[in-house]
Amino acid sequence: MAPESGQRTRRARSRADVASAAARGGRRRRGRPTTLRAGFLPYLGIESLRLFLAALHEREPDLELEISHGLSGEQVRRVRAGELDIGIFRSPGDEAELELEPLFPGEPMAAFVPAGHPLAAKRVVRPADVRDQDLVMFPRAAGPTMYDWWLTTLEAAGYRFRHVTSGGGAHPQDLMVAVVQGRGLGMANVEFASAAGVGTLVLVRLLDPPLRVPGTVVGWRASRAPGLDRAIAAVRQTARELHRQGSLAATAPLRDACALTPRELEVLELAADGCSARQIAARLVISPATVKTHFENIYPKLGATDRTGAVAAALRQRLIT
Repeated sequence: MAPESGQRTRRARSRADVASAAARGGRRRRGRPTTLRAGFLPYLGIESLRLFLAALHEREPDLELEISHGLSGEQVRRVRAGELDIGIFRSPGDEAELELEPLFPGEPMAAFVPAGHPLAAKRVVRPADVRDQDLVMFPRAAGPTMYDWWLTTLEAAGYRFRHVTSGGGAHPQDLMVAVVQGRGLGMANVEFASAAGVGTLVLVRLLDPPLRVPGTVVGWRASRAPGLDRAIAAVRQTARELHRQGSLAATAPLRDACALTPRELEVLELAADGCSARQIAARLVISPATVKTHFENIYPKLGATDRTGAVAAALRQRLIT
């Protein structure tokens, strides 16, 4: 081989090696994950979080979220302070300095009544039913804007209580424990008791006139770091897509509810009355194991993970009265 020809070959190989290395580096740069610090409401439920994360990952596979839970007011404060990159919270209308994108629609509000309370005998709670009752709320300091919205909305619809007291903490379980202790009724979205894990200790009762909690939004600082533009764009588009769909969490139960059998509806009716699995078995003359099987069949049909969530979904869809 002539020397000049060999030099051309070596130069060509060198250029190819450089191009290959650059391509590998480019692939690494494109594949390097971006992490967003994200807030999430503790009572929205794991299914809503899973839905959002799955849709976001499909749009931007290299985007990772570091999740921490917090109430709306806390999330707004932390996003403004730069402690969170995005927040997923209720939007009562006080989010200056933030850009917002609607995510999930607001759910129906319900009354939460301790088992054995006189109102437990009612399937629907009306304004006249609560005038001599106390209301348990989360502390106002945990979210003044949302707290004030809650009380104003209830009062505007005629739900006026004898006294308003604090549940002692901002977590759903704090409120439900106060309800179980008999300190008052709770008023929140229908999935609240399920998130708190209170089982049959607290009964869910729909409201007449009905009310809805504010929708869930995704929010981030308008003055965010430029390096987050691509990640925020993916979050925005994911939120828009889920909002257009009305969220799978809200629509899936409506598609499958018709598959409930008459026996499953009987089980749900008794569960809504506060009956335990053993009491349901005795009333229907079946074994407790059969009751358990009925609930296991009911959950996927209503998009629920426990009996409280199943009863709430059935009441919300007027499958039981």
